[in-house]
This record gives sequence, structure tokens and C-alpha cells, in this order.
Amino acid sequence: MVQTIIKFLMKIRESEVKFDIKAGAIFQEVFNHPRYVNLNEEAQIELGLKWANNLYQKEVNQPSFERYLGDINLSEYCQNAIMLDLGCYLGGKTVRWIEKYQGSEIYGVDIDSRFIKIATCFANEKNVKAYFKLNFAEELDFPDGFFDIILSENTFEHVIDIRKVMQECNRVLKKAGFMIIKFPSFWNPFDHHLDLVTQTPFIHWFFKYPALLRAYFTILDERGNDALWYRRQDEAPLPYEKGYYINGTGAMEFHRLVRDNWHIVIDSFKQKTHSNNVVKNMLINCIKISQFGIFRELFPIAYILQKQ
Repeated sequence: MVQTIIKFLMKIRESEVKFDIKAGAIFQEVFNHPRYVNLNEEAQIELGLKWANNLYQKEVNQPSFERYLGDINLSEYCQNAIMLDLGCYLGGKTVRWIEKYQGSEIYGVDIDSRFIKIATCFANEKNVKAYFKLNFAEELDFPDGFFDIILSENTFEHVIDIRKVMQECNRVLKKAGFMIIKFPSFWNPFDHHLDLVTQTPFIHWFFKYPALLRAYFTILDERGNDALWYRRQDEAPLPYEKGYYINGTGAMEFHRLVRDNWHIVIDSFKQKTHSNNVVKNMLINCIKISQFGIFRELFPIAYILQKQ
């Protein structure tokens, strides 16, 4: 009965997934599509560089951090700094960050060798001091106190052990080093990460993840071979999962995690929202100044933190 209800709710706003070679690698599953897999290595790199450039241009047009952290000049934190991009993907934003924020050099880490290869080629093409390596965030392969600043966007929700990652970030930062971070709160109505099947909001508020995952795969079964390229192999929840490849970290939980071991320089939830829509602006700012903790979960988690 529960499965029937979940499937019905998912289908209210069912997602249509298409492989658009021009749109780029919006989601990582495109690397499993036959049109990419069947290319030779040179053609894969060429296509990957186009996708990396798409992400670079997106960062040019819509900077990741400024939208949430207010009217700040991040160059003040990054200029001449040794930087780390935790979760670099194809290196598009990594390259843009060192250009825009005028760092000395930047390193990027991710967990898929295909991403690292493309990121390295993209950095060489752009002629910037950006270096990439295969690495899990829970065990960073860098010396103590190596970095001046760590930047991470839309990655912390995916790590296996967020406490261990925070400890590693603290370890590899220099004394009084900074971390600039942004990722979605688990309890945001739209951030269940089931987007390849459904855009229905709130469903992860009311149903346990194993039940959601079973309904997810039921819909993929109906799609048949057309869905094979974005169908994951693990049909049971992974040990760390509270949602689809996500660890379930909420905004209030993360705030409690950082406040004892980090100095909070800027908390995005306390920043005023600036929008062209005056009504939306007023509504969001009124929500932010309210005392109801649940409202904090509706917004992305974004901070500038300093190592204590």
C-alpha cells in the first residue's frame, strides 16, 4: 500500500530524462550513456572539455557563493592563497575560482578518475595553476596545514562521514585558515536528489528512504532499457545513505557541528536576501528573522568558517 502511494506521488511530477549532448554534464550519470561510453578516449576528452567549459561559463554568469553570502569580496580571502576545491567535478568552477579570486594555486579532488582526467586537461587548456587528484574527502592526501582556504560547493551532502570530512578540512588548513562552503539542506522540500525520476517535493519528509528507493526503482523498471544509463547498480540503500546518495545533513545539524570547532565568519541564513522581486525579497527576509528553526532547513547551507 505504501509503495503504491509513494509511486503515485512521484508520478505527479515525474521527471523526463534526456541525454542532451550540448547541455553538458548537468548530472554525472551522462558519463554512463552509450553515446559517451562508445566514443574513443580522444573524443571523450574533447566532449568532456566542452562540458567543463559549460560549467566554467555557468560560474562566470552565476557565481556559486555570492548569491548566498551577501556583498562580500571573496578575493580578500583567496588572493595569493593556496586553495582546495573539495568536490571539483570537471574542474570548470575550480578554474574560474582561481582566476576570479586571484589565488596562488588551486587543487581539486573528486572520487571519479574520469572527472580528474577532464579537469586536468581543462586546466592545461586554460593555462592556470590548477592541479587535480583522485581523493576521498574523509582521507585527504595532503600534509597538515597545507592550504590557506578550502572551497566546496554541493559536495558535503554526498560525503560518507561529514564529521570526518570536517576534521580533515581542519587538519589540512593552516592556522586561522578559511573554509567557504555551500550545499543543500536535506530537509529542503526539493532536495531529496530523486530528480531523475521525480520533482515531487516533500516526499522525503513523510516516507523512509528504503521505501522511496523501492518506488524509485519500480518506475525505472517501467522505463526499461531507456533508463539503464542512469540506473544505479545498488538497489539497496548504502550504509551512509539517508537519501539518494546523500547523507541526510540538515541545516540545524550542520550549524551545531561547526559552532564548537570553527569560528563562524558569515552564516548565510543571517544574510539579507537581495532579489529583483520585491515581494519575494520581503517574504524571505521575514522568514529568516523568525525564531522557527524549521525555516532554516528551507535554505541552502552556506558559511564562511575560520579554523580555530
